[in-house]
Amino acid sequence: MTTGAAPAKSPPVILLGLLSILEGLTFLVGGALHLGLRLPLGFTTLAEPMIIPAAIVEGLAGVGLLLAAGTVGVGAGSAWSATLGAHLFATGSVLLGMAALAAGAGTRTPLNDTYHRTILAILVVVVIVLLTPSARAAFGQGERGPLS
Repeated sequence: MTTGAAPAKSPPVILLGLLSILEGLTFLVGGALHLGLRLPLGFTTLAEPMIIPAAIVEGLAGVGLLLAAGTVGVGAGSAWSATLGAHLFATGSVLLGMAALAAGAGTRTPLNDTYHRTILAILVVVVIVLLTPSARAAFGQGERGPLS
């Protein structure tokens, strides 16, 4: 796989790195909730049914997104590929979770359903943005990047 030069710290690249951190943290919180954590927020308490497979997949997606954000933060030449890969993995994870819940493999909750729909929309938008020539250029991928 060919990687481009280290990406410049342009505002769009920084924004995608920060968004990856936020997304990753939400996946880790979701994973912790699926391990039985109850998260009191003062006005409500977040809690989800224990679903170990969901916790594992959410944990992997969260760590992947945080690692991708790290590549952006250090200006690694692989930042675009890492960010795209992490977002594709997370998108697949969400689709798998939605399919499993639709098939009755777990207890559905309004929080989980809302999270799945919201994060899926965000992830898909980020993937589309990452695939644009301007985003690839911002990450230093140029004309001969990995998908050229």
